[in-house]
Amino acid sequence: MPRVLLVDDEPATRFLIGEGLADSNIDFDEAGNGEEALRLMEKSLEEGATPYDAVVLDIIMPIMDGWEVLKRVKANPVWADLIVVVVTGYAITAEEVAVVSGYDSVFIEKRGNFARLLDSLLGRLLID
Repeated sequence: MPRVLLVDDEPATRFLIGEGLADSNIDFDEAGNGEEALRLMEKSLEEGATPYDAVVLDIIMPIMDGWEVLKRVKANPVWADLIVVVVTGYAITAEEVAVVSGYDSVFIEKRGNFARLLDSLLGRLLID
């Protein structure tokens, strides 16, 4: 079963995305900020747990934002190939989209039925 780390400071957003992941039989853990996310990722390595197959990452968060998490994840050789889907409800510039693409990651804007799009994307990347 695929395993995803869902990182967003909004509990309602984590719930919405989590429902779709659960419906798709994707196991997931949740983090409310980037620092917590990195702690969970490190912990999974230390405990020999099943590694994450993907990270769903909000950009604007307290304590440590998604940009810093993305940079650290992609700089670590253990996680460099990890699928990262960046999600945000804020306007993102063309330069920021280029940064996300440069990290071999995907960007989804939190608009409309973004959770269904995210679920479909993860299903294709992790299950198909």
